[in-house]
Amino acid sequence: PFFFTQIIWATLYGKIFFSEQLDKIAVIGITVIVISGTVAFYNRNK
Repeated sequence: PFFFTQIIWATLYGKIFFSEQLDKIAVIGITVIVISGTVAFYNRNK
């Protein structure tokens, strides 16, 4: 799950340096990726 911070940094860099805007689909996609990775991480450690 720690690698998912790359998504946050990439989003911030895109916003700051390139004035990119996130749409709803991108936010939903990022959320799905982070949640699924977190669930997989915790299930692996059981």
